[in-house]
Amino acid sequence: ADSSVFRFEYLEIDTAALVRLVLALNIADALFTATWVMAGRAEEANPLMDQLMQISPGLFVFGKLALAVFGLALLWRHRTRWTAVSALVLLFIVYYTVFLIHLQGR
Repeated sequence: ADSSVFRFEYLEIDTAALVRLVLALNIADALFTATWVMAGRAEEANPLMDQLMQISPGLFVFGKLALAVFGLALLWRHRTRWTAVSALVLLFIVYYTVFLIHLQGR
Protein backbone atom coordinates (compact mmCIF):
# COMPACT_ATOMS: atom_id res chain seq x y z
CA ALA A 1 0.00 0.00 0.00
CA ASP A 2 1.15 3.52 -0.81
CA SER A 3 1.88 5.31 2.46
CA SER A 4 1.37 8.71 0.84
CA VAL A 5 -2.33 8.01 0.23
CA PHE A 6 -4.61 8.58 3.21
CA ARG A 7 -7.85 6.60 3.17
CA PHE A 8 -10.90 7.38 5.27
CA GLU A 9 -14.15 5.65 4.42
CA TYR A 10 -14.67 6.52 0.73
CA LEU A 11 -12.18 9.39 0.72
CA GLU A 12 -8.61 9.08 -0.60
CA ILE A 13 -6.15 11.92 -0.23
CA ASP A 14 -2.74 11.92 -1.87
CA THR A 15 -0.77 13.51 0.95
CA ALA A 16 2.43 13.74 -1.11
CA ALA A 17 0.63 15.83 -3.73
CA LEU A 18 -0.98 17.93 -1.00
CA VAL A 19 2.41 18.65 0.60
CA ARG A 20 3.84 19.68 -2.77
CA LEU A 21 0.86 21.95 -3.48
CA VAL A 22 1.03 23.63 -0.07
CA LEU A 23 4.77 24.19 -0.51
CA ALA A 24 4.26 25.66 -3.99
CA LEU A 25 1.52 27.97 -2.68
CA ASN A 26 3.79 28.97 0.21
CA ILE A 27 6.57 29.87 -2.23
CA ALA A 28 4.11 31.94 -4.27
CA ASP A 29 2.83 33.66 -1.11
CA ALA A 30 6.37 34.52 0.02
CA LEU A 31 7.30 35.97 -3.37
CA PHE A 32 4.04 37.89 -3.82
CA THR A 33 4.22 39.25 -0.28
CA ALA A 34 7.84 40.35 -0.66
CA THR A 35 6.99 42.02 -3.96
CA TRP A 36 3.93 43.86 -2.59
CA VAL A 37 5.75 44.98 0.57
CA MET A 38 8.81 46.22 -1.34
CA ALA A 39 6.49 48.13 -3.69
CA GLY A 40 4.73 49.74 -0.72
CA ARG A 41 1.39 48.17 -1.62
CA ALA A 42 1.14 45.94 1.46
CA GLU A 43 2.48 45.42 4.97
CA GLU A 44 3.50 42.13 6.54
CA ALA A 45 1.01 41.42 9.35
CA ASN A 46 3.20 38.96 11.26
CA PRO A 47 5.58 40.98 13.48
CA LEU A 48 8.36 38.36 13.37
CA MET A 49 8.20 38.07 9.59
CA ASP A 50 7.99 41.86 9.32
CA GLN A 51 11.29 42.12 11.21
CA LEU A 52 12.88 39.74 8.72
CA MET A 53 11.43 41.77 5.84
CA GLN A 54 12.90 44.96 7.31
CA ILE A 55 16.34 43.31 7.42
CA SER A 56 16.10 41.82 3.94
CA PRO A 57 13.33 40.59 1.63
CA GLY A 58 15.55 37.59 0.82
CA LEU A 59 15.81 36.76 4.53
CA PHE A 60 12.01 37.07 4.77
CA VAL A 61 11.50 34.60 1.92
CA PHE A 62 14.10 32.22 3.36
CA GLY A 63 12.59 32.39 6.86
CA LYS A 64 9.05 31.89 5.61
CA LEU A 65 10.03 28.90 3.50
CA ALA A 66 12.17 27.39 6.27
CA LEU A 67 9.18 27.51 8.63
CA ALA A 68 6.92 26.06 5.95
CA VAL A 69 9.30 23.19 5.18
CA PHE A 70 9.68 22.42 8.89
CA GLY A 71 5.91 22.36 9.40
CA LEU A 72 5.25 20.32 6.28
CA ALA A 73 7.97 17.82 7.24
CA LEU A 74 6.29 17.39 10.61
CA LEU A 75 2.89 16.84 8.99
CA TRP A 76 4.45 14.43 6.47
CA ARG A 77 5.95 12.42 9.30
CA HIS A 78 2.46 11.99 10.76
CA ARG A 79 0.68 11.61 7.41
CA THR A 80 -1.15 8.44 8.50
CA ARG A 81 -3.03 10.37 11.20
CA TRP A 82 -6.26 12.08 10.28
CA THR A 83 -5.26 15.18 12.28
CA ALA A 84 -2.16 15.72 10.12
CA VAL A 85 -4.11 15.12 6.91
CA SER A 86 -6.84 17.51 8.11
CA ALA A 87 -4.19 20.14 8.82
CA LEU A 88 -2.76 19.67 5.31
CA VAL A 89 -6.21 20.09 3.75
CA LEU A 90 -6.83 23.22 5.85
CA LEU A 91 -3.42 24.65 4.91
CA PHE A 92 -4.16 24.02 1.24
CA ILE A 93 -7.50 25.85 1.49
CA VAL A 94 -5.93 28.80 3.34
CA TYR A 95 -2.93 29.17 1.03
CA TYR A 96 -5.04 28.68 -2.10
CA THR A 97 -7.34 31.46 -0.90
CA VAL A 98 -4.32 33.69 -0.20
CA PHE A 99 -2.98 32.84 -3.66
CA LEU A 100 -6.26 33.94 -5.28
CA ILE A 101 -6.14 37.19 -3.30
CA HIS A 102 -2.57 37.79 -4.49
CA LEU A 103 -3.65 37.20 -8.10
CA GLN A 104 -6.18 40.01 -7.68
CA GLY A 105 -3.29 42.30 -6.81
CA ARG A 106 -4.12 42.62 -3.14
